[in-house]
Amino acid sequence: MKRLLKLLISLALCATDLLRNAARKILRRQARSTYVVVYYHSIPKNERPHFAKQMEVLARLTTPVKLGEPLPMSSGFRYSSVTFDDVFANVLEHALPELQKWHIPSVFFVTTGRLGQKADWWPVGTAEKEETLVSEEQLRRLPEESVTIGSHSVSHPKFTCLTKASAWKELLDSREALSRALQRDISFFSFPYGAYTDASIDLCRLAGYGRVFTTIPVLASTSQEFVTGRVGVNPSDWPCEFRLKLLGSYRWLPYAFWLKKQLLSSLNRVERRRPTRSTA
Repeated sequence: MKRLLKLLISLALCATDLLRNAARKILRRQARSTYVVVYYHSIPKNERPHFAKQMEVLARLTTPVKLGEPLPMSSGFRYSSVTFDDVFANVLEHALPELQKWHIPSVFFVTTGRLGQKADWWPVGTAEKEETLVSEEQLRRLPEESVTIGSHSVSHPKFTCLTKASAWKELLDSREALSRALQRDISFFSFPYGAYTDASIDLCRLAGYGRVFTTIPVLASTSQEFVTGRVGVNPSDWPCEFRLKLLGSYRWLPYAFWLKKQLLSSLNRVERRRPTRSTA
């Protein structure tokens, strides 16, 4: 039910965007460009056909671009970039061929302390917990011209729970490990669980990263921004759901999260102020 409600709200926002763009065209104003960065995790064999269809839609509906490269800023164009967090071995087997088929560049965010091992941070009972992550040797064989490697930390912690020293070690050690293994500069970082603080953003700058990525589903900037939001997608997304995500129609979600947080905070304050009944 919650998923359907999100879809309906996103449909309404999409319709509003279409009307706004039509009005701009009538008024002879330039249509606005959009840029959406999506992220996946595991791509198991049974979901490859769905992923393949999604890449076909992505290549047809948007212009896939390589992260970090300047965008042409063409009026009214839709741009997209594809990223993967954790990077399971099945991504190489099932996702990479489809990406290459449609000439879609991608970014792989890897956890350096778990290369070639299981992703033990996934909850018990999830399929991902039993999947193996890519190995260092597999990373070396990836085509550098179409696959960019970024860091996803050393041990996949929540940065909101780390001390400054621990956060610094996760950021710096993972970047240096990847640089040594791949003999190239590592400039991208993705926060595990999407959890971060202002202090951890500052540490990313100090550690030498050029751009960091969250899981906040907002439009990305076509200019060079340091913190970039991304939209979570899955091969199992409904076709309409996936298209709306590509169009940026789920960008209302952060405002809904903020409003929910404010309402809960207000309710808690009222509850604390309410006098307790005394019993005789």
